[in-house]
Amino acid sequence: GETFPVELYAEDLMWTGSERVFCACVKDVTEVVMATRLVAIHETMMRMSPTPMVMAGQTGIITQLNPQAEIESGWSSQDAIGKNVKIFQQDHIKAKHDGYLSAYVKTGKKKMIGRAADVKLVRKDGSVYDVSLSVRSVTPPPDSSFQHVFLAFFRDLTNDKKIEALTQTTSKSVTLSPTPYLCIDEIGTILVFNKATQQLTGYTEQEAIGQNVKMLQTEEVSAKHDEYLAQYKITGEKRALGSIRIMKVRKKNGELVSCELKIAETVLSTGEKRFSGYFIDVTIRETTIATNEMNDAVVGICPYPLIAINTQGRIQVFSSAAVEQFGHTAESVINRNVKILMPEEYAAEHDRYLQAYKDTGKSNIIGKKGVAVTAMRANGGVFPAEISIQVVKKQQVTVYAAVIIDVEARRSKDDKLRIANVITTK
Repeated sequence: GETFPVELYAEDLMWTGSERVFCACVKDVTEVVMATRLVAIHETMMRMSPTPMVMAGQTGIITQLNPQAEIESGWSSQDAIGKNVKIFQQDHIKAKHDGYLSAYVKTGKKKMIGRAADVKLVRKDGSVYDVSLSVRSVTPPPDSSFQHVFLAFFRDLTNDKKIEALTQTTSKSVTLSPTPYLCIDEIGTILVFNKATQQLTGYTEQEAIGQNVKMLQTEEVSAKHDEYLAQYKITGEKRALGSIRIMKVRKKNGELVSCELKIAETVLSTGEKRFSGYFIDVTIRETTIATNEMNDAVVGICPYPLIAINTQGRIQVFSSAAVEQFGHTAESVINRNVKILMPEEYAAEHDRYLQAYKDTGKSNIIGKKGVAVTAMRANGGVFPAEISIQVVKKQQVTVYAAVIIDVEARRSKDDKLRIANVITTK
């Protein structure tokens, strides 16, 4: 009871008495109809596909080019149809392509057909670009008069190559970065562990990759970290993300080091999340702050007027005794030129003195004690003083530290002390 398509030819042959005789020829065209339908389906797919597609016969002659293929190749359908697909190929491929097609048609042995491969194609303007090429074959039934039809799908990989190059560059930058960096997944597994992090923690990359980041945390933090990650995945509530905080990092030897930590989030195209952590060892900074605080305390209780300037002559330190002697507050003079403490005739030459010392390393004052100078108070009053200056250098920083003593005030104190001694003696 199965029906099938046929090609029918009928003719009126003769009359036999009162009856009419007809002759009919019937040809099964199932294959023709199926092939026509298949070609129609392919043509519709090609027109609608966002992927560049080219259809060619078994000799490589182009029969159809979809709109996306026109855009990417620069060939219009009108120009390309009827030409060999070799118009898309580089010269060394063109020379062998006819042989590939002929061998496949005869043997059915596949080289490119049925798989995807990264190749180079040529646009109409002659430019060469990288694509992912996939070729499919529509094979005719045995003993059929139909020929092979080839469908080629290709995707421009130019942007993919740029992204890959950028990723490799970024990866190298992360690896070589002097800033400790690591990356974890949504459950805390370490995925990236750069050299600076290895140096900071004492762990090698092999020891860290694949381990949970809790290995670098204090017991207090590690006990809650899995819960933090799970809660963030559910609620999206940020605690550490995007902020900078000071935390303790546990080194391989168990030592805890203070670090400034910043965490950034990246969402992949798959929807998965990655968390990048940047560390800065602040141990030295904390030590420096503590040292500076102690130095400030020492300067604060120093009984002598102490002033320090930088190489540009700007005041960096102004002790309590200096405040009392000159009548300026520390806040009003910090970062101002030290010339505000000098009479005009000395102030006019001071910048030149500083520059000459920087150029030659020679000075009539620096390194000597009790050099007689004239100083000026906030109210404009001048007074004779003795100055002792030393150069202080630390790393890349140079400052000039000076003790300036009011000679008259010292004499007055000495006189009072003598009188007191005399009275005490009598």
